[in-house]
Amino acid sequence: MERASRGIRTRSRQEETRENRNHWIGKHLRHGGPALLRGGARDPIFVAGDDQEAKAVVSRLITDIGFAPVDTGSLAQGGRRQQPGSHIYNEPMTAAQAQKFLSVG
Repeated sequence: MERASRGIRTRSRQEETRENRNHWIGKHLRHGGPALLRGGARDPIFVAGDDQEAKAVVSRLITDIGFAPVDTGSLAQGGRRQQPGSHIYNEPMTAAQAQKFLSVG
């Protein structure tokens, strides 16, 4: 208990964090597959993060599974842009439309 209170993560906490991250990733990739094309354009999957190298890897994976990665910025900025009620939240659109919405707001 004392170790956890000093900010040292226990093995069980690390496992819990890993499981939560995997659940989040899985939840956000369940879009019905790459058959979701609008006039030949791929549907977007939004990417936010502070690590540019990691975002590049994730973006390649998104492209490989048939979608278009759209960078929404840092974790803080991208998180706000993807919140319920935003222009891009749960709205059917192409990657080009998503980029347009992001450039306006």
